[in-house]
Amino acid sequence: MTTMYLHPRKLVDAIPELANARKVKDLLVIDREMRSVRHSEPKMCILMRHSHPKLENVTLYCILKYAAVYEEGPAESLFDIPVQPADGNEDGNGDDSQEDATSQNQNESFSRPPPRPSANPNLDANIIAQEGEQNAIPSHLRLGGNNAEDIAEVRALGFAVDDDNEPAPENVPAPSPTTPPGTTEPVNSLFQGHNQKWRSDLFVDPRNQNGCSNIGPSLPTVDKPAALSILEMFLLFFGVRLLKIIEDSTNASLPPGKVKIRKRELIRFFGMILGMATTVGFNRNEFWKTREERNKSLRCSPYDYNNFMSKSRFELILQHLSFTSRSPPTFRDKFWRIREMIEVWNENAKNVFRCSWVACLDESTSLWLNRWTCPGWIFIPRKPWSMGNEYHTMCCGESSIMFVIDLVEGKDRPKELPSLDPEKKGPTVSLLLRMCECLYSSGTVVILDSGFCVVQGIVELLKKGVYAGAQIKKRRYWPKFVKGDQMMDDMTNDSYGTTKGVQGMMGNICYFIFAQKEPDYTSMIMSTYGCLMEQGKQQSRRMKDGAKTFFRYTQCFFNHFRYRHVVDDHNNFRMMDPCIEKRWSTMIWENRVCAFVLAISEVNAWLARKHFLPHDHGGRNMTLLNFRTQLAHEMMNNPFLYEPIVNERNERIEVVGQKRKSSRIEMETDHEFYTAPAHSTKYLGNGKWILNDKQAHQRKHCTTRGCNQRVRTCCSCSLGHWLCVGCWGIHMRAVGTNCLLTKANSAS
Repeated sequence: MTTMYLHPRKLVDAIPELANARKVKDLLVIDREMRSVRHSEPKMCILMRHSHPKLENVTLYCILKYAAVYEEGPAESLFDIPVQPADGNEDGNGDDSQEDATSQNQNESFSRPPPRPSANPNLDANIIAQEGEQNAIPSHLRLGGNNAEDIAEVRALGFAVDDDNEPAPENVPAPSPTTPPGTTEPVNSLFQGHNQKWRSDLFVDPRNQNGCSNIGPSLPTVDKPAALSILEMFLLFFGVRLLKIIEDSTNASLPPGKVKIRKRELIRFFGMILGMATTVGFNRNEFWKTREERNKSLRCSPYDYNNFMSKSRFELILQHLSFTSRSPPTFRDKFWRIREMIEVWNENAKNVFRCSWVACLDESTSLWLNRWTCPGWIFIPRKPWSMGNEYHTMCCGESSIMFVIDLVEGKDRPKELPSLDPEKKGPTVSLLLRMCECLYSSGTVVILDSGFCVVQGIVELLKKGVYAGAQIKKRRYWPKFVKGDQMMDDMTNDSYGTTKGVQGMMGNICYFIFAQKEPDYTSMIMSTYGCLMEQGKQQSRRMKDGAKTFFRYTQCFFNHFRYRHVVDDHNNFRMMDPCIEKRWSTMIWENRVCAFVLAISEVNAWLARKHFLPHDHGGRNMTLLNFRTQLAHEMMNNPFLYEPIVNERNERIEVVGQKRKSSRIEMETDHEFYTAPAHSTKYLGNGKWILNDKQAHQRKHCTTRGCNQRVRTCCSCSLGHWLCVGCWGIHMRAVGTNCLLTKANSAS
């Protein structure tokens, strides 16, 4: 079994042969019983023995679901686990379901005991355990990537797959009876039902004709963004109301007698998580090492959290972290614990941020690699994080700030909830209307990829005052009302870079299909705005004979290629190592959703400073890692620590702000991780660099002995002394240790 799940934890870590091994084998199962692991509620555990000399007469244990059987003992030694009789299935065959449960129990050496039933299905441990086993990924499944074999295997198991090749449901042609003679359309014609026709005189943009201008993004609740601190900018996007919900719900879930958390402590808790996400290669326990353990270790974490919060307190908050103030519904809803968090975050983003004239709608993913899949689990082979949750997200085109998120629930969405498509316009159309609701009547242009390419969708958006442009791609079928093959044939003899337009009418709404001739194909975009006027810089294409041709994009193609990547850029910033979602190791899916919200709020705050601060402001060019480091520092030392506590009688009873008293050391972290300017060769001092490198971002070897990393970074205390992120952490620890020794010598 995996070493990290074996207990007692301190005893296992004290034996190098076990602590340094990823898995422990040759464990002999002796019994099973209910035990409390890490101060949690009692769970069914497997008791084991090991042949190591130091473990003689020591009983090891782990939670049941983490144990794997390599060799089964004799039949008479198997545990006799009673099976709870079934109440009957949908067909009324209760005996069949009982036989299936009994046969399953006989085939598995370790089955879950029947937990105590609950009146609410969302709190019934028996139902949750059964769903976990049913939705578990088989141990033999190894997903290698974006290939047909993996996709077919995952689909055969009943899981959802988004392989970017399936057409939108609205674009799937419905089977129709035989068309009467004489009513078929000509083969080489456009769609006559919408009166489509080629137009060469489209030089007036309907959006500009209606008086819409290209405005920039704004923060309506902030007068001077430059006056906000890093913490204030983060709380602006994370939401004070969401923080209050987390505080109240977590206090409600704490055991009786435990000290309730307050706003200042919750902010410090999240700051400590962000601090961990600025490092790599350290597990959570290393941030609470004692002074003796740090002196004996060759490599320690750059932060010492003993002065901020005890480890037991941190684990207590982490264990009981909750994100909803609502009561569970009477029906089974796997998402009820996180629905309020996503709704409140979207509402806050709508209030504090105004999108610019252009936005981009695309998908984002949240990683979940646990064998026990999470609600809404999906396999997305084309994404860097191919397994986990998928979100539909929307970002501002000018600032890349994300302001709408929508979790894809798939087949796990309860049928008791209201339909997401109440007007029966189609799932893609209803999704577009739901995502763009905050943009109604604004004249904003939304850039869409081929997955949202539905004519009715962009037409319905125009009825709400939102313009859209979607790339056209043949996903088994051409989009409905688009004669793609005929349009490509009509442009066969056109020169490369030529753009033509088709105008169509759906009802009384006009839409366009723009086609641009490329060397090997024809690129097409459907939109409700735009014209054939050229924009942007001159583009070039290499022909098959080696010659170059030059052209300029027309309006829709220019906007599409300029803004189509803003969601991907936001995702790249969020997933860039060291990553919050990876560093926050958790087995609780709700915590992973919180990590996703925490990460996008952090990236939003960083992007807001880069966009809204003056060009001469020092914080404008701060890297994301430096921003996270300073944000973690401000959260752990947040100004709310100095606010007095007032009781119900309006009496001041406490003034805090002092660090947690401890005799153990605290790491000083005022050294910034600095990136050298472009073309930097050597640092001369006094802020001057020699800029002789041919390449703008030419990398140098890390100056630490034995490190082969090639970087362009260093510490602000020793510019020009090249350091990778790992060696920078070691450097910070050394500086802190020297500071501690200096203080000790001066005190003596």
